[in-house]
Order: sequence, then structure tokens, then C-alpha cells
Amino acid sequence: MDPKKRLEKVKKKLRGEMEQNAVICLQEVSATWAGPLHSLFSESNYHFVTALYGNKFNGYMGVGVAVPREKYTVLDVDITKVADTKRMARTPKPTYFMSLILRVKSFFLSILQMLKLYEPPFDMWNNVLYRHNQMICARLQQKETGKKFVVGTYHMPCMFNYPSVMNTHCALSAQHIARYAGEDPYIYTGKT
Repeated sequence: MDPKKRLEKVKKKLRGEMEQNAVICLQEVSATWAGPLHSLFSESNYHFVTALYGNKFNGYMGVGVAVPREKYTVLDVDITKVADTKRMARTPKPTYFMSLILRVKSFFLSILQMLKLYEPPFDMWNNVLYRHNQMICARLQQKETGKKFVVGTYHMPCMFNYPSVMNTHCALSAQHIARYAGEDPYIYTGKT
């Protein structure tokens, strides 16, 4: 579908939700769409927060949360790279002699890899920590009742061949929103 027509269809659906004063969580928001969506939400008295973290290939895609100003006060917003929430012990720095051996090994393995005679093993944790996906959490207060709650949105890395990476990101993001919310109830939205 033509991107402009697609954006108009999305805007139409969003307008329907905004008429109901809904809090809206979006995934796969590109840099191209972020500007028009900011304008759309602003026209409807919504506060819109984005976290765009992708790359040129996907339009720097990320996530967004839109909050109706008439109904809620935005108390605070947290934007976090989920991979950064996992602390890993650093591997010790190799000695000079060991670093020479590792360089020689790396050189020969790269030749074998180019000849398709060697495939490096998949390192799940290295892959988990490499991902740049960000989560938005917003602490809101309902104006009518004064009740507080947190809403968060996250888009899992598209690693369908490695569900362990997706599952780990799901767990890390769930742990993050729970820590951030503290005693406040929370709603976690997302997409794989």
C-alpha cells in the first residue's frame, strides 16, 4: 500500500480512539510518520512521546505513547534501552600474550568463515545486549480521581529464528516496567 494512504488509514483509526480519550500505545513508528503523528496528537490535545531507535533500513522505527491531556496528567516519562537494564559481568582483559593468540585465532576463523567452512556459534546474551530497542513508560494521574498508574510500550526485536532473544527481551522489559511502576498499577503493551 502507498505509504501516504497507509498513514491516512492509521490516522483515521487513531482519531476514533482519540474521540474516546484513550491512551494510545504505538509500535513501528517511523521517523517519517513521527512528525505527522505529533501534529495529529497535538491538534487533539494529546501529549505524544516517541523513542525512535531503528536504523535507516526501517526508517528509524520505534515506539510511541499518546496521552489525552484533558483526562490525564503526565507525571513522568522514562525512555530506556531495555538491553541496558541487564548487568553482565565483564570478561577479564586478556594478557598481552593471550590477546596475540586471540588475534591469530580470529584471523584464521574469519578466513574459514569466508570460505563457508566455519559458522561462529550463536551467542544469545551478546545478541540480547546488542539490541537497541527502547521502552517508553509513562506515569499518569487521572485528573478526575487522582489515581496514578503506569503505561508502558515495547516492541520486541524481530529475531524469529532465535526465540530466546525475544523471550529474554520480553522478560527484561516486563521487569523494567514493574521496577519503574513501583507500587503503582501498570499496563504493559507491546508487539513481537
